[in-house]
Amino acid sequence: MMINKMARMFKQNILHRETISYLNYCEKLPINSKLIFLEGTQGDAFNGHIFALALELCQNSKYQEFEIVVSVKDIKKYTDLVTKYGLQKIKFVKFMGKEAMKYLATARYLINDTTFWDFFNKRPEQRYYIVWHGTPLKKMGNETDNPLAVSNVQRNFYQADRLYFSNDYTREVMTKAYGLTGIYNGEIIVGPSPRNSLLFSETVFNNGKEIVFYMPTWRGTTIDQQLVDETKLMQTLSDLSAKMKSNQELIVKLHPFQMKAINPEDYPEIKFFDDSMELYDFLKSVSILITDYSSIMFDFANTNQKIILYTYDKEEYFSTRGVYRDLSTFPFEEATTLEELTSLVTNSCYEIDYTGFLSEFCNYDHELGTQEVLNHMLFDESSMDTLVTRHVHNNKETVFLMVGGLWDNGITTALMNMFDAIDTNERNYVLFFYQKLMRPEHFSKLASFPDNVQYYPISGIPQGTTKEKILRLRYLKDEKMDSEINQAIMKKIYHREYRRLFGDLKIDWFISYTGFEREIAQMLISDIPCKTGTFMHTDMYQEYELKHSFSMKIMSKVYEKVDAIIPVNKEIKAEMDKRLPDREANIKVVNNFLNVDKVKQKAEESLIGSLEGVSVDFYPNKVADDVKTKELLIEELANNQLVHFIHIGRYAKEKSQDRLITAFETNYLNNQNVRLILVAPHGPLRARILQQIENSPAKEAIIVLGRMDNPYPLLKAADCFVLSSLYEGLGLVLYEALAVGTDIITVNIPATIEKLTPENGLIVDNSLSGITLGIKQYIENKPKFEPFDFAGVDEQSVREWEAVFE
Repeated sequence: MMINKMARMFKQNILHRETISYLNYCEKLPINSKLIFLEGTQGDAFNGHIFALALELCQNSKYQEFEIVVSVKDIKKYTDLVTKYGLQKIKFVKFMGKEAMKYLATARYLINDTTFWDFFNKRPEQRYYIVWHGTPLKKMGNETDNPLAVSNVQRNFYQADRLYFSNDYTREVMTKAYGLTGIYNGEIIVGPSPRNSLLFSETVFNNGKEIVFYMPTWRGTTIDQQLVDETKLMQTLSDLSAKMKSNQELIVKLHPFQMKAINPEDYPEIKFFDDSMELYDFLKSVSILITDYSSIMFDFANTNQKIILYTYDKEEYFSTRGVYRDLSTFPFEEATTLEELTSLVTNSCYEIDYTGFLSEFCNYDHELGTQEVLNHMLFDESSMDTLVTRHVHNNKETVFLMVGGLWDNGITTALMNMFDAIDTNERNYVLFFYQKLMRPEHFSKLASFPDNVQYYPISGIPQGTTKEKILRLRYLKDEKMDSEINQAIMKKIYHREYRRLFGDLKIDWFISYTGFEREIAQMLISDIPCKTGTFMHTDMYQEYELKHSFSMKIMSKVYEKVDAIIPVNKEIKAEMDKRLPDREANIKVVNNFLNVDKVKQKAEESLIGSLEGVSVDFYPNKVADDVKTKELLIEELANNQLVHFIHIGRYAKEKSQDRLITAFETNYLNNQNVRLILVAPHGPLRARILQQIENSPAKEAIIVLGRMDNPYPLLKAADCFVLSSLYEGLGLVLYEALAVGTDIITVNIPATIEKLTPENGLIVDNSLSGITLGIKQYIENKPKFEPFDFAGVDEQSVREWEAVFE
C-alpha cells in the first residue's frame, strides 16, 4: 500500500516525470553527433550569446550539417524574431518538456550561458560548453552573503568541458567565486564574446536621429522597494522624454516586472524596445546608453559611444551587494540626480576615451568572434590570436571532505582545528555539504577556514526510475533490505549520483569527515573513481546500539571497502582491529586537533559581548528580560561565594545531561551556593531536558543558554566544567576547558582520559553516583590541579593526518 502511494506521488510530480524521461533517454538512446542543443538562462530568454551562436549556425554554410535545437519556455514569443532573422532552421522545444529532455540527453554539443537544472548529468560522449552571460560587477558566488547560492552553478562548472569568458578579469572572478581554483579539470577559454560580435556590424537601425537608450536594472526585492522604484521610474521617464532634443529619440527597455507597473500610452514620446529585434543587434544603432549597474556597460563600450550611469541609489544598492570595481573609476559619465542625467543626455560636447577600459574588458572582441568561438567548439579550431586556453588544475592531490552542516558540535570544532593546523598548500581541499542542512547562523564558519580551502554546497536528489527512487528511500531506512540485487541497484544509483555531483573532476580522495551520512556512505561503496575514507569520531557500533540514527548495514560495508578508516583515538582503532582484523592496515588514527592557542585567544574576548544575541532558554523565575538575566549571570559569576559548574554540548542521549542535572540536584539540596550553567545549541532531547529542569528542585540554580558563537569567555569564567557523557570520541570541550584554566570533572571514558592524569582534574566513575560524588568532592575540597601539557599534541595529529595519504 505504501509503495503504491509513493509511486503515485512520484508520477504526479511533473519534474519527476520529465527527469525520468531524461534518464531513460540517457540510458537507451545513442548520441547524435550532429546535434547542437542550446539554452539561455534556463529557458527564460533566447538572446545574447545563445542568439548570436544560433544566428551564426543558421547563416554560415560551414555548419549546415548540424541540427540546431533551442530550449525556451515560450516558443510563440520568438515567432517574429525567427522571421526577422531567418532562423527557420532552428527547432524550438518547450523548456523542460519531453522533447527538450530527449535532445538534452542525446545532443553531442550542449551550450548554455548559465546552467542546466540540477538533474542534468552529462554523458561521457557529450561536449558541454558554458559561455558565461556577462562581465560581473557585483560580487558573485561564494563572495556574496549567501554562500549556498553557488550550488548548481558550481555543479554545472564541474560538469562542463569548457568555460568561455570574454576577458581575464571575468575568468579570475569566476574561478575564485565558484570553487574552481586548482581543481577544475576542463579548459577555461578567454576569447570573443559572441553577442558582442553583433556590435561590429555596419548595419544600423535608426531614422537619422540620435538614439538615447535607457535600460535600468530591476531592483525590486520587496513590495515596498518595488513601489519606490516604480515611482522613481515613472518620474525618470517623464523627465527624460520631456528634455529630449529634436534630433534625439528615446527608446526604453524595461524588465517585464517594470513594464507591468507602467502604461506605455502615458508616454507617447517614448518608444519601448521591440522584442522582435535582438538587443545586441540593436545596440550598434545607439548613440547614448543610459544604464546603472548592468554588465551591458562592459559590452557597449565596444561601440565607443557615450555611456551614462544613472546611479541615484548607488549607496543603498551596494549596501547589500559587494562590488569588484568602483564605478567612479570607469571612463563613463555618472549622474546621481535627474537634473544631472538630463543635462548629460542633452550635452553634445563630450570626449570619449575607453582605451584602457577596452583593453581590460573587451580586448578579445571582434566582428568574427562568434564564428571563431563556434569553430573552437565544434572543430577544435582556433585560427586567430583572440582565443586563449587557460588551465587552472595545479596537479596537486585533491581531497573532497563531507563535513555535514557545520553545526555547533565537537566534530565541527575538530574539523576547524584541523584546518588551522595542517598545511593546506600540500593538497587541494574542498569541503562539501548538503545545501539544505547549512543554516544561516553557520555561514560564518565557512569564512573561518583558510582562504585556499574551497567549499561546495550540493543540492538536488539522486536520479532514478520510479522503482529506483522507491527502493532508495526504503533501502536507506530499512536495515533488513539488504539483498544482493538491492545492493547492485543502489550502487548503480549512487555511482550515477557521484557523476551528477562531481562531473569530470579528478578527485583523488573522497572522505566522509562526519562519518555517518547514509547517502555519502552509500556513495563510498558504489565504485566511485577515487580513493575513499571515513572518519570515526566515536565507537559507531556503540552509537548504533544506543540511537539507531544511521544505517549500520551501509556503514559495515563502508568499513569493509574504504581505503582509509580514520578513528580519532587509539581506543576506537583497537575496537575496529578486533572487529575487522583483515583491515588493520587501513585503520589509521588521526587524533583530534585541539588548537589551544585559538581557544585561549577567544577566551580573552569580552564576556558581555559573547552573550550578546544568545538565547536564554531557561532561567529561574527571577526576571523575564534576557538582558537583565545575563547581567545577573555575570554578577553571580563574579561572586566568589558561589561555585559555578558548566556543561557545553548538544541535547543528545550520549551527552547524558539528565544524569548531570540529577547529580547537581543532590548536591544543591545540601549546599545552595552552587550553580549549573548549560550551553546547548540544539538536539533531539531539548524539550525533555528543559522539562526536567523545570521540574527540578534545583531549578533556582540552573541557567540554560542557546548556541554561542564564542562560549570560551563563559567557559573561562566558570569554576568547573563537567563531562557527563556515556561515551565520547574525545570530549574536545573538556580539553578546551583545560586550555582556558577551568577545572574539570570527567567521567571515566578511556578515549577522554587517555592523556589525563589525576593531577589534571577529577576522574570519576561513569555513572550517576560517580558524577554526584565528583561534584560533592569538588565543592567540599576545592582541589588544586596541575595545568595540562599541550605541547606537541597537534603536531602529532598533523603527522597522523599526513600518514593517511601515504
